[in-house]
Parts: sequence; structure tokens; C-alpha cells
Amino acid sequence: MFNISSYLEKFKSIGMQDVLLKEKTTILIKERFGITLAKKDIAYKNGIMTLKVPPILKTEIFMKKQEFLKLLSSPDSILTDIR
Repeated sequence: MFNISSYLEKFKSIGMQDVLLKEKTTILIKERFGITLAKKDIAYKNGIMTLKVPPILKTEIFMKKQEFLKLLSSPDSILTDIR
């Protein structure tokens, strides 16, 4: 017999990955640079994170890009690039 609740279970966490990744990013930037970044300034689509931040901060993040990718990646989300 087909159980609809087990089918819908996989859709429950789809939106949460994006929210958790944004939260993790804001915390990481706050810890590393002391700058509070709004979640609306972070976009995540198809494994690419786009940051809407001042150019000086973007340069600092790009200099440590591999470290950020490693810290932000998790088994649930596949983050391939930061722009």
C-alpha cells in the first residue's frame, strides 16, 4: 500500500538546507571578519553561493575561498563555488 506520509517526508527538508546554509554563512562571516551580514544578501542556487557584500569583504572571502567552501559544505548540501 502506498503511504503518502513517507512520500512527502523527502520534501519536508528541501527548503531547510538553504536556510541552514545561509545561517551558517552569516555566523562564519561574523566570526572571521566581525561583520554582520543579512540573510537576504546571500543567494544559493545550483551549488553556487552569491554574496551581495562590499568589494573589500568579497576580496577577503575569495582569498580564503577554499577554507570557506570546506567549512560550509556538508553531506546534505553540495556547495561548489562562492561568487
